[in-house]
Amino acid sequence: VSGDWEITSTIDKHLQSTFFKEDNFSRSSNPFIFEGDAKEDLALSVVGRSFWDEYDFKFSIRGSGGCAFFIQDASHYYGLEWKIESVFPVASELRLFCRDAELISELATAKLPGKLNQWYGVEVYAGTERIRVQIDGRKYIDVPHTRYSKGKAGLFVAKGGHAQFDDVLIKTPTAWDLASSETLL
Repeated sequence: VSGDWEITSTIDKHLQSTFFKEDNFSRSSNPFIFEGDAKEDLALSVVGRSFWDEYDFKFSIRGSGGCAFFIQDASHYYGLEWKIESVFPVASELRLFCRDAELISELATAKLPGKLNQWYGVEVYAGTERIRVQIDGRKYIDVPHTRYSKGKAGLFVAKGGHAQFDDVLIKTPTAWDLASSETLL
């Protein structure tokens, strides 16, 4: 883990407090969010096992950030970053990349409208041969890959950024999920 991460409550933000208070949890239907700040370097929060080899990685995001998957260590992984820079709906770059130490290779990009103060649903299928990315149920990226085929997963915020994450779910897709999904196939 790197950067500054904390669990906060949406009601605490409204009250100008950045600390989670247990007595506030009942004031919101979904009060908890996970926030990342990357003031001096990349903020990365990791979960999972090194042997994870195929998974669906779903989360909601508000702000400019993304996820990392098939993480080998802090400088070897695939990453998805969405650079949202405005509170107005302007075309923002969604970028899928492979980091191999200091070498960062771009695998795919897409432009889509995004606003800093809005939540978006992100789904990444990290398969042993393909990577597929959806935002709010619409597929934007579908590419083959060969560098990494297993590893941990995580959320990240690029240097100088801030993002909020919610509804994080990582699961192994079943044959039924892969065969019946129009959005992933």
